[in-house]
Amino acid sequence: MAMSFHQFRKLPTELRLEIWRFCLPNRVIELDIPAAHIIALDADQADYCCGSSHTSLINRRHNRRPPVISRVCRESRMVALEHVNLFPGGFLLSCSLVDFPYFGTSMGIEDWVDKRRDVLHIHYWQAYDADWPRGGGDLVRFWLSEAAKRARLASITLELFCSLPWEPAHLDLFRNQSLLLCLRVVSLHAPLQPALDSGLFGLLGDARVVFVDAADPEQKEQYRAFWEAHGTGRAADTHPARFFAEFCKQGGDDDDAWVRAAVEEMEIQWMLEQWYASRDGMAGADADAVWSKIPTGWEDWPEQVQNWRNYVPNREHWWTKATLEAMPKLRPVVMFRLCTQRCPENIPFIPPSFAR
Repeated sequence: MAMSFHQFRKLPTELRLEIWRFCLPNRVIELDIPAAHIIALDADQADYCCGSSHTSLINRRHNRRPPVISRVCRESRMVALEHVNLFPGGFLLSCSLVDFPYFGTSMGIEDWVDKRRDVLHIHYWQAYDADWPRGGGDLVRFWLSEAAKRARLASITLELFCSLPWEPAHLDLFRNQSLLLCLRVVSLHAPLQPALDSGLFGLLGDARVVFVDAADPEQKEQYRAFWEAHGTGRAADTHPARFFAEFCKQGGDDDDAWVRAAVEEMEIQWMLEQWYASRDGMAGADADAVWSKIPTGWEDWPEQVQNWRNYVPNREHWWTKATLEAMPKLRPVVMFRLCTQRCPENIPFIPPSFAR
């Protein structure tokens, strides 16, 4: 910009700095790689969903380096460094290596994390343990502490939130946190140049993985239009096709019903964990009064206890109000990933079952 727009240097310093800041990417710092057979929308797609390892490794390579805008001039480099802590050797963990957790397809923390812009995301949940046994320290504590020290926000998948082994210490860690809740992961296969021109993956193309508000139809529509215009192998790429058909309905009256259902599930999961932890200290009648509806016959029908839809909170109860007030503030998002490989062209065509 400073080299092609000759009047740029004559602008007031404050305006130039804001322009540089506007060009900085909002990066998603992934701690691990999403597994194709786990992020697929259904079992039919498990063997054909993009594994995302190429995108994760490309994204990690970008995240280990300063943003593109930092290479323009000294002033842009100064702006890029405003909220980044660079450590000796380029690597630092807030916990010791003894406590470092190994989980799923973990890649570790990145060198370059912008405290004002970047989000620290984890794909892992218990389903990953079948292929990648977990070990090391406390995953939840590590993820939240690293995000608090180095990133703007932490991001978690809906599945991990529902499957955490909730301990009293974990409940305290999550209480009153602000988190992104990733509901779906969608890989879009397209050539690099149209993606750069679109500005949907960073203004300068250095954000290959992005979060979009799950309840914002206009934002989702931009990615649908991009994929329909530039997607490679679309006939065989059933994963994004199914996502857009089911969760991005054009002109739908209730397009975000699935988002509200996910948030409601999180609320009930949070209430259940808090309830199990505190009901012994509550009066017997009052313990059940926090629910307007609760399963019966637990011994005969244990699956009823596990199905959150069988619980209806009594939102007028004082305990329910206090518990939901302390719940993490969850912002539902969808993750879009740019994959420049021609993955769909290398897989057999499967007729999309959702179209039948």
